[in-house]
Amino acid sequence: MITAFPFVYRTPAIAQVSADTSLSTRVEVSNGSTFTITDGQQAGENLFHSFSEFSVPTGAEAIFAPDASVGRIISRVTGGNLSTIDGTVEVRGNADLFLLNPSGILFNDNAQLKLEGSFVGSTASSISFTDGFVLPTAQTSAAPLLTVSAPIGLQMTPASDEITARNSGHHLSFSDPITDQLITRMPNNGLSAGAGRTMAFLGNRINFEGGIATADSGNIELASVTEGNVHISFDSNQIALDTSTVERFSHISMTQQALVNTSGTGNNGVHLWGDLIELSDSSIVLVQNQGSQSGSELSVTATEAVKLAGITSDGSLGSGFFSEASSTGNGPQINVSAPQMSMQGGDIRSVTTGSATGGELSLQIADRVEADRFWLSDSVSKGSIISAQTSGTGQAGNIDLETERFILSNGGLLSSYANGAGDGGAVNLTNLRSLELMAQRQVPRPSVISSASLGNGNGGRLYIQAEQVTLLGSGVISSSTYGAGNAGDVVIDATEFVEINGDQPGADITSQISSTSERFGQEFVRRALRLPTVPSGDAGSVEINTAQLSVINNADLSVSNDGTGNAGNITASAAEITIAQAGNITATTRSGEGGELDLTGRDVILLRNLGLISSEAGGTGNGGNIILRSPVVLGVENSDIVANAFQGDGGRITIESIAILGLRLRDALTPGNDITVSSQFGTSGTVETSVLVSNPSDGTVSLSDDVVEVDQQVAAGCSQQQANQFITSGRGGIPVSPHSYLASNRPWQDLRILQDLSSHQVDTRTSVYNQHTGSEPINVQEATGWQQTEAGEIELMDTASSPLSSMSTTSCLANYDT
Repeated sequence: MITAFPFVYRTPAIAQVSADTSLSTRVEVSNGSTFTITDGQQAGENLFHSFSEFSVPTGAEAIFAPDASVGRIISRVTGGNLSTIDGTVEVRGNADLFLLNPSGILFNDNAQLKLEGSFVGSTASSISFTDGFVLPTAQTSAAPLLTVSAPIGLQMTPASDEITARNSGHHLSFSDPITDQLITRMPNNGLSAGAGRTMAFLGNRINFEGGIATADSGNIELASVTEGNVHISFDSNQIALDTSTVERFSHISMTQQALVNTSGTGNNGVHLWGDLIELSDSSIVLVQNQGSQSGSELSVTATEAVKLAGITSDGSLGSGFFSEASSTGNGPQINVSAPQMSMQGGDIRSVTTGSATGGELSLQIADRVEADRFWLSDSVSKGSIISAQTSGTGQAGNIDLETERFILSNGGLLSSYANGAGDGGAVNLTNLRSLELMAQRQVPRPSVISSASLGNGNGGRLYIQAEQVTLLGSGVISSSTYGAGNAGDVVIDATEFVEINGDQPGADITSQISSTSERFGQEFVRRALRLPTVPSGDAGSVEINTAQLSVINNADLSVSNDGTGNAGNITASAAEITIAQAGNITATTRSGEGGELDLTGRDVILLRNLGLISSEAGGTGNGGNIILRSPVVLGVENSDIVANAFQGDGGRITIESIAILGLRLRDALTPGNDITVSSQFGTSGTVETSVLVSNPSDGTVSLSDDVVEVDQQVAAGCSQQQANQFITSGRGGIPVSPHSYLASNRPWQDLRILQDLSSHQVDTRTSVYNQHTGSEPINVQEATGWQQTEAGEIELMDTASSPLSSMSTTSCLANYDT
């Protein structure tokens, strides 16, 4: 297959090492295959060489023999041809070697580096130094003025070519299927730097085609750069690259079981930079800490994507990144940063088998993570795995995944688990817009996010923060224990919904969110893992906060204990909780105390079509408690709420609601919609119902804080001659608050006493401002007392003699509107 790349393929030159005329480099050839390189120009610790060609044929050697005072050998290749290395490049002494050829470098199957110092291979167009001096790597007519200062940068241009390393690939396998630790024997072939030193490749594309690079207890730096300056720094015996000012990156490709390995006694690491970083065919980047030092790191930075695909022939090992700690030093941390990450059978694993803490997994993927299965054939396949594990006394590393969308499908696994005395690490998935666990085709295993304990250590906490969480078919989120340790808690905060949907015909395991203590698999597996027959640890708790919670199509939301410990608790809060199509929310135990189910539906809790809420205990344990809070609790189509027990007492069911519809309290389950709290041999439990009390502030009316001036609220009377009116406009179309009390209509009625005004009647069609003319106004006085006449009649009288007409008409409210 021929792949087109944005560079011109260069035919390897005749295999030879020859100096150009710019510097006093001398090459001596012996036996036709040994090239001894001497002289050059030395400036301080720097020794400069310049070659027109630098290629080493199969079985040949190119030997740099500097003076003992030399700390760095800086060699450039100016002839414009690719450097092909299929023999040995050796440096006598401890000097670092820089091999710079802008036309490209190819390391073939037999290539070896034999040196005590560090190695930097680059296709940069120039190298800069601390005093401002810049040495071009292309041919110049005049000899350069050299510097004694240290190099600080390599300058890449689009004309810079690629670096390729070829070999037969690794043959790694797991040394122990229980510990998941890789065999870390250093391969005899491939490229290697000095112990504790650095191997760095900087090219305009980096290809490892079965290539192997090792740095025992050292660092390996791979930077694929199209354009920009890469800073160089020296720390003790190691060299570090800094790509923060790079303008444009290029690809890193590892194929055919390629290997980058810095296993050793500590202070070791691997750093990769590129736009697309792609590992396939079970290619691996491995950092193992076998000593007491900490601080190791495996760092991957991609500006476009990270892709991990392909597996070994037996399906046991996928392409990916591995961190291991086997002694007292902490495990190397794995940091992956990219806009997208795709995994097909890929592995990202942190393993500790000693007393130290395992390395943390920090995955900062801006847009999307897809972890799917890889099928090598119909019979050989493997799901993607992201895991942090401890098999010793140390704690497993934490897993922190931050992305917008995470899709885990077809038997994929994201897990932190403890297989010894150490505790499992925490699992944190944050800032998710969408989390999706599913099985898109028939696979032997579900897609799982889990925290587990297989020994005496406790499982870690599992936390998910998202907008939407969907488990479809065989999607599982769980914490579990199989031994004496306790399972961790599961906490899910989803602003929109959590859907647990078991709609996957033929699936071995239905979708579920759970915390369990259970017996492990087959007997021979349990013995191999040294697990007890009956677990004694407690199950953890499950907490879900969301707007809509759906448990449908045989799916489960559960806590359970199959051993001697107690079941955990489930706390769920949502506007709507739906349990339908044989969906279950359950807490069960074999012999311990039943768990508690605390469900709050701010609008409704709906059970339909075999929906079940159950907290049951087997053996001598008591049934658990069920607490339901919702304005409406509705059960239809043979749905049940159960808190039963076997030898212990039945549990307690408490329902706080305004309306409990369809459900009936019964002694035993029926085809109807039942509430039961029975015990086969113990005392039956209790059912309590109460009216849901809303927020005390609901329904109250806010009163004004303004001080009322009472004397300003009393209206003066109006002149009888005026046509008075009182208008009430109501609320102006604004609806009455649902919290306001309803009152009957109060239509206006004219309650004035009708009197015959005779000639003093007022034409009501005349404006109130038209004054009565022709005679003096009648003084109408207000009665302030009464007296009895001689005829026995009662007369009203004004004892104050204050005429009503004397009041100012400006205060009359004849035209007062409300």
